[in-house]
Parts: sequence; C-alpha cells; structure tokens
Amino acid sequence: MYSLQQYGHMIRDTVRITAYEQALRRAIKPGDVVVDVGAGTGIFALMACQYGARHVYAIEPNPLIDLGPAMAAANGFGDRMTFIRGMSSQVELPERADVMIGDLRGRLPPFQLMVDAFVDARARYLKPGALVIPQRDTVYAALVGAPDTYTNEILKPWVQNLAGVKMDTVMSIIRNSVLPDPIDHPQALLTPQVFATLDYDAGTLAFAAQPMRWEVTQPETLHFVALWFDAVLFEDIGFSNAPGAKSPQVYQRLLLPFQAPLALAAGEIVSLTLTVSPALSNDHTYVWQTQVFANAEAPKPRIDFKQSTLFATPLTGVRKRSANFVPTVKIEGKAVARALVLMQDGTALSSVAGNIAAEFPALFRDPAEALSFVASLSQQYSS
Repeated sequence: MYSLQQYGHMIRDTVRITAYEQALRRAIKPGDVVVDVGAGTGIFALMACQYGARHVYAIEPNPLIDLGPAMAAANGFGDRMTFIRGMSSQVELPERADVMIGDLRGRLPPFQLMVDAFVDARARYLKPGALVIPQRDTVYAALVGAPDTYTNEILKPWVQNLAGVKMDTVMSIIRNSVLPDPIDHPQALLTPQVFATLDYDAGTLAFAAQPMRWEVTQPETLHFVALWFDAVLFEDIGFSNAPGAKSPQVYQRLLLPFQAPLALAAGEIVSLTLTVSPALSNDHTYVWQTQVFANAEAPKPRIDFKQSTLFATPLTGVRKRSANFVPTVKIEGKAVARALVLMQDGTALSSVAGNIAAEFPALFRDPAEALSFVASLSQQYSS
C-alpha cells in the first residue's frame, strides 16, 4: 500500500492534479452526489465538495483513508463527506451517485482489473446517465532505439561489470523483465500504434486484434517496445505520458526489451504480437513476440524473438504457483496465522503480542517487536 509520503508525491504532481481539477470543475454540478473509488487520502473527494457536491463518498482500502474526516472538517466539509475503508467491490452505498471519480492506474492502466472495478462500481453506485472520470485511456506501443539505455539497463552489470566477473547467467531473466522508461526522446521511434483502449464510460476493454506491423523506411537499430497511454478525463480534458509530452510524474512509461538489438534494413517488416493478462499479484504478465521479415511477401521471419515476463520469474517462484504445489508454511506464516486467529477471537493486541512472542520466541527480540508485528496485521486486516 502507498505511504503518506507517496500520496504526497502524487498530489505534488501538478500535471495530474491540474487535469483532474479541470475535469471535476467542469463535470460536477451543485447538489451532485459523488463517489471516489480508490480515493487515497481524499484529494479528489475534497475537490468535489469544493466544486459543489452535496455529498461525497470516498472509498479506499488503505488505512490512511482514516485521515480523511479531519481533512474534511478542516475544510468545512465534515457533514458532506463519508470516508469508507474497504475495497469498492465489497462496499454498499446508501444512495446513487451522479459522478464517479477514479484513478486506479499504476505504471500503466491495469487493463482488465481497472475496467472491472469501474464496471462493478458503475452498476451498483451510479444513477442512469451518471458521469465517469476518467472516460478513456488509450495505450500505445512503439518500437524505439535506445542503445545507452539497453547497455545500462540490460547489459550492465551482468555482461559488463567493473569486477570483470561472469554474471550473464541471469540474462534470461533480465531480457524478459519490464523496465521503467527514462527515454524522453528516443534515438529511433517507429510510428506508435494503438495497443489497447480502456473505455471506462462504456465499461469495455479492447486489445489490438492483429499483430502490429511496421515497415522500416531507413536502416535502424531498435532495442525496446515502449508503452505509454493517453488519458481522456472529461470531454477534451486529459493528459499523456508519451515521450516528449508534459507527462504526469506519477505514471511511468514501460519498456519491454528485445532479446537482442534489432539491426534493421530499409524495406524490412517488423511484426509485434503483444498480450497482457492479470498476474496473481497486482501486476500483469506480458508476452511479446517480435518477428522481422525481409519484406512484406517473405513467408518466414529472419528474426523471431519470443519473450514473456513469466521467464523473469525464478523457477522456484513459478513452482510455488503451480496448482499441484503443496506448500509448507514457514515460521513467519505460522505466526501470522496464529495472530489472526487470536484477533478473530476478540483478543486485545497486547495479549495477542504476548501469546505470539511466547509461541515464536525465535522471531521476536522483545515484546515491543511482537506488538509492532501484530499491530501491522491489525492495521491491514481488522476493521
């Protein structure tokens, strides 16, 4: 979960905040009921009250949402705001809303997960014809040349390092990993193409139905697939984190490295098949196949790279996710399970900590450490 400092970083992002401020100011009418899904510490919910909302429901699973009532009171909105700690899928509201706000993005919009959250919230929270902010995210893919980034992020220190030791046995992991994109102006950039459209207003998600294809017009050496998005918040208000754009600081572009740099000749065709699916964690699994053909009529590719973030997971991690795997719980897991059972029985945290310290003496140096351990569990799992 985000820390208070991380939320502060998001609020200091003037590009993001200004765009949402403009969208909310235009969309919200006096007397509207507003629901903010994934409200964080409540900045957008407070804005909604400022712009005339009759009542705002701010929903957020992070315990920091409990700071919201004091902020609401400090702004004179105490009787117009309700802060609810929980997942929106598990929260019911006493009335229907006229406007729904949400910013559930991470490095990129989380594809199906984000659309599903909006579809569920829209069905249960909103009046017919209600407004949704944002309205749409469009994710683009482009092929970029960035030799310095490839050297620094892929080759160093595994293939090249100051110690001169051999570490390239990890390259299969590195070449299949997703990287943040620091490149504002790539050396080479083939025309971006739409990879996915997340329409929150309609509740739909569409990926590129066919492989994306580029014709090389001049000799190029390419190193990565770059991904970014354009956001439409409301009507003509939005932002982009495309290379060269005045991008919000909180959203990163992503780079998918090629297995090796692509040295291309004019007239060649590059084909990219990219798929993305939810992973067991909060991230996604990316699979990308890159093929290079001598020309549009060539029957077989001269280069065929097949890569996936699944290959970036050490085999022990993959094995533990198998449906047939029989886990053996470590002592830390046993302590967590025992503490939660004691909490479920209505035991005070001081007593829970005492029991845990006595049952798992190897884990805790003193009672204060045991209390800190169970207090963290209470913060995460108790209501």
